[in-house]
Amino acid sequence: MTASLRAENVSASPALEVEATHEATVSEQHNLDASILVVDDRKLQRTLISAYLRKAGYTCVEEAADGNEALEKTRQIKPDLILLDIVMPDMDGYEVCRKIRSDPFLRDTPVLFQSGINSEEERSKAFDVGATDLVTKPIYAPELIARVKIHLENRFLIRELSIYQERLRYELDMAHGMQRALMPSQDVIDKLSARHNLGIAAHYEACQELGGDFWGLRSITENRLGFVSADFSGHGVTAALNTFRLHTLLDWMASESIVDAGNYLGMVNTFFTRVLPTGQFATMIIGVLDLENDRLTYSSAAHPPPILANDRSGDVRYLESAGLPVGFRKENEYTVHSTPFGEGDVLFFYSDALVETPTPADPVFTQDDLLRLAGESVGHANVKDMMESLLNRFFVRAPGPLPDDLSVLCFHRY
Repeated sequence: MTASLRAENVSASPALEVEATHEATVSEQHNLDASILVVDDRKLQRTLISAYLRKAGYTCVEEAADGNEALEKTRQIKPDLILLDIVMPDMDGYEVCRKIRSDPFLRDTPVLFQSGINSEEERSKAFDVGATDLVTKPIYAPELIARVKIHLENRFLIRELSIYQERLRYELDMAHGMQRALMPSQDVIDKLSARHNLGIAAHYEACQELGGDFWGLRSITENRLGFVSADFSGHGVTAALNTFRLHTLLDWMASESIVDAGNYLGMVNTFFTRVLPTGQFATMIIGVLDLENDRLTYSSAAHPPPILANDRSGDVRYLESAGLPVGFRKENEYTVHSTPFGEGDVLFFYSDALVETPTPADPVFTQDDLLRLAGESVGHANVKDMMESLLNRFFVRAPGPLPDDLSVLCFHRY
C-alpha cells in the first residue's frame, strides 16, 4: 500500500484519523453539507481525497474520472466546490476550468487545482484560467481540509451576501416607486394644468435609490393652486422616511386651506420639531398661486430663492426666501411674501443641488449663472421646453452621479 501511494505521488498522512474537537455550529454544518466534486483520472487519488473529505465530515462527495465527466457532473449537480487535477488525458484541468468559468451558472464555483507542478509559470497559468486556489501534491490532509473549508465558507458568505443584496435591491426599488408615487404623476399635472390654465413642469432625481426631496400640488379652488417644495437633510432611507412623514402630514392638513402660508408652514414646523432627531431639518417653501387676483403668496423656511421671470419683458429676478429651516425651533414664525403673478410670468422652484453641484464652494451653476440661464430658458413657448433648456445645460456640465437630490418645479402663466 505504501509503495502504491508513493507511485501516485500521495502522502498517507496521519491526519486522516484526525477527529473534530468541537461541536459543529449551524454555519459549520452548512459547510459540511456542501457538495464537492473530486476530479482526477487516477482512481486511487480520487478515493484517497474523497476519504479525507468524508473523514472531515463532508458527506456529499462526488467523483469524476476525466474532464468530460467533470463537466457533465458539474452541470448536473452544480457542486459548491471542485477539486480539479491539472494533468489528465484528452482534456486537462486548464481547459475544464476555462469551460466552467465560461458558464454563467458555474463561473462563481470555487475551483481548487491539485497538482505536483511547482513552476511559477504553471501556477500563474492556473490562476489565469480561473483557479481559485492551488493544493500541492503530495496531498497533505490538514492543508486540503483547511483550504476546502475556507473556500466553502467564502462561497456561502458571498451567496448569502448576494441574496441579501438582491432582496435589498428589490425592497429599495419598491420604496423608490412608493416615494415617486407621493409626488403628482404626469397625468395629475396635466389635469391641474388644464383646470387652472397654467403650464406646469416638474423634475425629480434622487442621488441614491431614495431621496429627501419632495414637491406637491393641491387644487384649493377653481382659481387657487397650492404648492409645496421641500428638501430634507441627508440622503437615502432616513431622508426618504421624512418625505413620507411630510406627505402624511399634508394629507392630514388637507382640510386646512392655505389662507395664511406663514401659519401653515408654522404648523408643519411644529410637527417636525417633535419628530426629527437632532441634526435633521428641512428647507421648505409653501404657497398659493391665486390666478383670479394674479398673485403669488408664499412662506419659505430657508429654501433656495425662487426665480420669477417674464417671457415678454425679459425681466428675471430672485424672490425673497429667508427663514429658519423646518425642525430647528418649535416656536417659529414665518414671513408671508406676496408678489404679482400675471400673464407671461414664469416661476422656478428648485432644491439646492442645482447651485451646489458638485460642491457649494465650486458649483456648476452659481446663483448668477442660474438667474441668467433661467431668463434665457423662458424664451421657449412650452413650460416643459423651458425646464429642459435649463436642465440640459446643467447636466452637460454635471454628467456624473449627483451628490444631492435634485427637484425643480416650474409654473408658466399663459
